[in-house]
Amino acid sequence: MTRTIEADDDTVFVPAGRFGNCLRVVTVAKEPADADFSDDVKTYVRRILCGTRTMWFAPGVGLVKYIHYSDRSSVYSIQLTKYEVRDAEEKDYFPLSVGNQWKYERYEEGAHIRVTEGYRVAANEDDRFYISCAMYSEFLDDAAQRDYLRTYLEYEEASDNEPRVRTWALANLGTVHARLGEMEAALEAYQQADELAAKLGDARLQFDLLYGTDWSNPAEFVLERYEQALKIAEEMGDLERQILCLGMTFDCALRYQRGRWYNKALDAAKREGPVAVKLGDHSRVAAAEAEMDLARALIADPEGEHALNGGNRSASSVGVSDNEITCSGLTGVGHLYDRPSPPIWNYRFWLDAPLLKFPVRVSEAWSSLSRGTDGMVERIIEADDETVSVPAGRFDGAVRVKSALQLPTADEGSPQANEVYNSSRGFREGERWMWFAPGIGIVKAEYHHANGKRTIIELSSYHLVEPGDSYFPLAIGNRWHYEWRSEDGDLLFKEQERVVLKHESKFYLACSGYTTNIKEYGEHKY
Repeated sequence: MTRTIEADDDTVFVPAGRFGNCLRVVTVAKEPADADFSDDVKTYVRRILCGTRTMWFAPGVGLVKYIHYSDRSSVYSIQLTKYEVRDAEEKDYFPLSVGNQWKYERYEEGAHIRVTEGYRVAANEDDRFYISCAMYSEFLDDAAQRDYLRTYLEYEEASDNEPRVRTWALANLGTVHARLGEMEAALEAYQQADELAAKLGDARLQFDLLYGTDWSNPAEFVLERYEQALKIAEEMGDLERQILCLGMTFDCALRYQRGRWYNKALDAAKREGPVAVKLGDHSRVAAAEAEMDLARALIADPEGEHALNGGNRSASSVGVSDNEITCSGLTGVGHLYDRPSPPIWNYRFWLDAPLLKFPVRVSEAWSSLSRGTDGMVERIIEADDETVSVPAGRFDGAVRVKSALQLPTADEGSPQANEVYNSSRGFREGERWMWFAPGIGIVKAEYHHANGKRTIIELSSYHLVEPGDSYFPLAIGNRWHYEWRSEDGDLLFKEQERVVLKHESKFYLACSGYTTNIKEYGEHKY
């Protein structure tokens, strides 16, 4: 981390007033050279914390403005709105007399809220000052966000010492105008942001503005800006940004243009694969293959244009050892998160635990914590020689494995105590049976949900490159098609799993699925 005093004569305009001769202090925090990128959550948090932080201190007042550009391309801006300071010396950039207090506000575009923070020097003991902090947030509707951003821009234009943050505010203003249906004003705000970024000559900033275009805008406009962002990423030689653009292009074309642009989605997926190969990112290679499978399936299906949310796709890795079969979810987009949905082995929280243990022994049981919760998954082999009949055929010698998931009771105030968690609990808890046929793989699964509903998944067709007797044959090119049905026999999902590559001891599967029968996220024929 490096900290530099870049100026001592800046003029800053904020809601609390005009402040001259401000000290500008810039702090740069870089990711460590040996940073571990294997943990997505830690990488996400680290990139939020790392970046460039600029703070302005006014003499006799203290901190009046703060801007943080994270390595995740997000912007965090705080302004002083009110203060009470006494006994401050002329060059005191942080006056700490007991009773001094400051009030700040910041806007969070993703949450649509304004956060107010209050600080007060509460005590002084042996020249160590204790500062109390309190904050609250208030939701801003689109009209209130528009007004807030307009006022914010007036302060920034008057200060004229941080043009990059103006591009952020203009882009957010464009998004709010679009959500309000004020498209002429939205286009003007986007244009001003783009022109300012181009004037600054900051390619990364130009990319971020284009890539961050909100989907409340017309899809044609969004896709055009993604194409521009892709060109910038290619000029930068930035493979990570290229793959981000292509993935979002696929998603936008698939979800919002339906059958009209499924071919555009397929083209984006085809372009994404080679970039993922260059990156050496096996999960993204599999995800791109899943995107291609999904687009092709929707193009071929006469009802494909009615697919809810454009379907879903994901990449999974499967490991088969002498002791067990384990599946891990790597990436996923488009899931109906509060309902069971493809892939067949996924019930969102049931990943990463062994699906089957070897040698196969009836009554063999094992348990593990479910990922993302404190729930416990209990599994047991109930039979090892069952005959299963499904649309793909009759299979003998199948192993039946029962799984049971009990989620913890959500305590009030915990991250789990929210409407989605509790409303979907009846689907996410319950029992699941899965049948593995030797030489074929998973041929059937059945959920008995805690809410009394049932979901049945059956193998409809398959193609195996190499014969064998494995309970999960993993030759590259193997594929399985499944149909998900309700207890009444109504078709819910169509699913495909395909083995696309192997790296070290793991195989990577492209997983895709969609529904044309479920019309919305809420209650449906499940």
